[in-house]
Amino acid sequence: MPATSAIATHAENRRLLAQNAALEADRRQLRQLQGQLTIDRELGVTSYAQVVAQVSEEAPSVWYSHVTIDAAAMPVSARATS
Repeated sequence: MPATSAIATHAENRRLLAQNAALEADRRQLRQLQGQLTIDRELGVTSYAQVVAQVSEEAPSVWYSHVTIDAAAMPVSARATS
């Protein structure tokens, strides 16, 4: 095999490996998003209107156990259930 052919083959191999890695990352992200969509449908979340909100308070030590979400002027307190 001529050297130029080996170099071209090596370059093509590297390009295909990079393309494969990108496709695998896309596939993982797709599976994750499909799972989230399934959860939303199972919980009936898709029937709620979306609002813009931000977390305005959180517990300093265990942030996931209690947060306060401020949606406009109507704060809503939410507690984790698990």
